[in-house]
Amino acid sequence: MYQNIILAYDGSQESQHGMLSADVLSRLSMEIRSILQSTELKQRFEKLGVSPGVMSQSEFAAYVDEEIKQWAYVVAQEKIQKQK
Repeated sequence: MYQNIILAYDGSQESQHGMLSADVLSRLSMEIRSILQSTELKQRFEKLGVSPGVMSQSEFAAYVDEEIKQWAYVVAQEKIQKQK
């Protein structure tokens, strides 16, 4: 079974923790994307049964939106209550 690894950043002026600027996050994203696409790392992930998913900020946002819609439907259909 393959697992997905999703890397994304919010693209704001500061990260959620206020420690990294958008420029730094953009650079990190670019470097991580490059590393994840390397043949060596792909082979290592393959041996572990992992398939890295590399998405742009907009692709990740669309993915999250779709997941929220999907799971909101499941929660509504099954009448799942919020846990305290």
